[in-house]
Amino acid sequence: MGRAISMRLPENVSAPVRTNFTPSDLNRLLGNEKRAKSLGQLVRRVIAEVQSAAKSEGWPLNRIEVNLYQDPEVTGWEYLVVLMVFDSSFELANQCLLKLCYRLDEFSGQLKAGEADLFRRLIYFDVAATQTA
Repeated sequence: MGRAISMRLPENVSAPVRTNFTPSDLNRLLGNEKRAKSLGQLVRRVIAEVQSAAKSEGWPLNRIEVNLYQDPEVTGWEYLVVLMVFDSSFELANQCLLKLCYRLDEFSGQLKAGEADLFRRLIYFDVAATQTA
């Protein structure tokens, strides 16, 4: 897919962030550099929102992975998946995701129209857990 890029985040970020895409991947995905830059900035803001929620709620967030995903069933459909990996059971990780959805609803309501469109169409969320049962 490309080499990983690092994203500059606020100083208070505790969980590491990994990506599997480059700026040129975003440019290809969106068809123009300006929208690609806007998506990159939006991803940074989304990560900061996830980190803020994890910190304020005391969630056991281990890391965040942002991956460019090519859907195997729909030709030409690519999007970003923000995977939050928790040091917990899957049940707790899923509860954290549900709580995060409320915050993301508020977050998306504050976005400009173009950003809101990118957020709805291209950014999806998932969780993983490091502990079983």
